[in-house]
Amino acid sequence: MGVPYTRIEIISNALLLLGKPRIESIDAGGPAARAADQLFDMVLSNDLSSPNWRFATSVATLSLVAGPDLTFANYRYAFQLTADLLAIWRIWPKVPYQVFGQRIYTQTSSPLQIEYRSSVALGNMPPSYLNYLTYLIADTLSGAITEDASVINKITTQMQIAKSQAMVVNAQNHPNQSIGSSTWIAARANGGLGGIIG
Repeated sequence: MGVPYTRIEIISNALLLLGKPRIESIDAGGPAARAADQLFDMVLSNDLSSPNWRFATSVATLSLVAGPDLTFANYRYAFQLTADLLAIWRIWPKVPYQVFGQRIYTQTSSPLQIEYRSSVALGNMPPSYLNYLTYLIADTLSGAITEDASVINKITTQMQIAKSQAMVVNAQNHPNQSIGSSTWIAARANGGLGGIIG
């Protein structure tokens, strides 16, 4: 996507929203900039791990680990998770699994693929998400930087608007899928739930 935003620019813009001057470096920005820098990775990783962001979705084929160190309840096979994994969303084939540490344990040694949320470089994020991230950082810091409730409320409101806009843009990365067959659809078509539910 090639958006030329850096960590310092996002932190600087977040501080601007809170009434602080623009910064050129974290050290020059004082305690507020240092606090933003310390929170940045945690806030970003936490948000990217949510189900909202298709641009942070990756697919990987996992490597089978030789001689796993843990076997229980027929989970005899271990696969190494990817280093950039934030959250697992789906696995193929659909088999029972358990995650412990950096491994996923299954009952089969068949090749395993996962769809997961991953870390993304700032330059590869859509502009709408970077705008939301700026407000998210500002909102996270607002209580520590200002005691003005109207500023805090305004930042929170603007963050929610920015998130909604980013989610609309992000939704274009995945086509809508209709429900193929469902007892609820059949019930609507037949005018009720008679005979479907006990």
